Amino acid sequence: MGMYTELKINVVLKENTPPCVIEFLNNIINRQHLDGENVLTTSRNLFPHFNHEFFECDRWELLLISTKGGYTEGRYFTKLEGKYVLKLHTEFKNYDNEIDKFIHWMSSFVEYKRRPHRVGYRNFEDTINEELYIV
Repeated sequence: MGMYTELKINVVLKENTPPCVIEFLNNIINRQHLDGENVLTTSRNLFPHFNHEFFECDRWELLLISTKGGYTEGRYFTKLEGKYVLKLHTEFKNYDNEIDKFIHWMSSFVEYKRRPHRVGYRNFEDTINEELYIV
């Protein structure tokens, strides 16, 4: 069955983030152009194919649409003060190392004030210690 991994991310995107990435995140995080119950069967056809190992995972979209406790407040993507902000709080069974692959893909779009930069953390269901994601 596998264990759930809690993931929490809070990042600001660079100004030069490609428009296709902005559109992709807006569509999947805010569930635009998705068909309710059929979200998992139709989502792959609605988004551009990005050449990254994260999108080769069978369950990549589950990472982005699952939320902690099922609350939609666990996903947030919007433009604030001229910059795009992504917040994600999810519980996910990380079978194919999707979380690390997603962090790797996102890291090229994240605005850094300094390096290393904390983008979020993960926590396993059987532990109390958080593991930070630093890029």
